Amino acid sequence: MKEGELIEKFIAKDGREYTFRYVSKKDAKKLLSFINSLVEEKALILKDRNATLKDEREWVKDLVNGMKKKKAVGIVIEFRNKIVGHGTIKRKSFSRSHIGELGIAILKEFRGIGLGRELMKLLIENAKKIGCEMIILTVFHSNKIAKILYKKFGFKKFGILKKGLKKYGKYYDEIFMVKYLKK
Repeated sequence: MKEGELIEKFIAKDGREYTFRYVSKKDAKKLLSFINSLVEEKALILKDRNATLKDEREWVKDLVNGMKKKKAVGIVIEFRNKIVGHGTIKRKSFSRSHIGELGIAILKEFRGIGLGRELMKLLIENAKKIGCEMIILTVFHSNKIAKILYKKFGFKKFGILKKGLKKYGKYYDEIFMVKYLKK
């Protein structure tokens, strides 16, 4: 897994071709636009305010460094040179280093065409390559589509933190899910 390396070209349900590749430090501006679009949409993600280019450059640098050390995976989905989806697996540290934490997001206009499913497949494959024995994630209780996707990939709920997330003045229950990986 190399910074910026092409993983695959993928034909989605809409008949268009999308590029899946590993994150590169050069992606900071595109990722900034991507994340800020999700914030403006009020998507069910943890971030609730726009990021700065400085923040995004630092985040991408840390992710790429983690990839070099086999402690992280970062994958972007591109369409016409625009990032429309992104996913990460980040390994925990010390005695929890066998656990990877998953995060995934897709722009609204690109949801429901199979990109999330393909991204999940690639993230799980790569999690095994970096030594993860299990993957954990959290999801907003109200994010029904994401919960269905995670269950299709074998994730099981292991806990709920009532009112664990507060976004735009509203509380949401946070669901914790896990998938154990076969060696």
